[in-house]
Amino acid sequence: MVPLSFARRRLRRLQALLWLLWALVSFVLPYFAREGSLTLLGWPVFFWMAAQGSVLVFLLITIVHAHVANRADAEDPPPGPGVTD
Repeated sequence: MVPLSFARRRLRRLQALLWLLWALVSFVLPYFAREGSLTLLGWPVFFWMAAQGSVLVFLLITIVHAHVANRADAEDPPPGPGVTD
């Protein structure tokens, strides 16, 4: 097994953090949004913010991961096809 470079280790840590953020936004935030009682024009504001805000967070997660993965590839390019260690 080939040891990971610093850029790859940093990318793995970021991936773990982004997965944790994804789980938090997907499962924890909507669970607590049900308890909010603020309404605006008859719509529950907390639930709406959890639903719409989670989509924005998912988009942000994707953008951050793509940016950091591109930087990691620039620092330490992955091996090409047919290259074995």
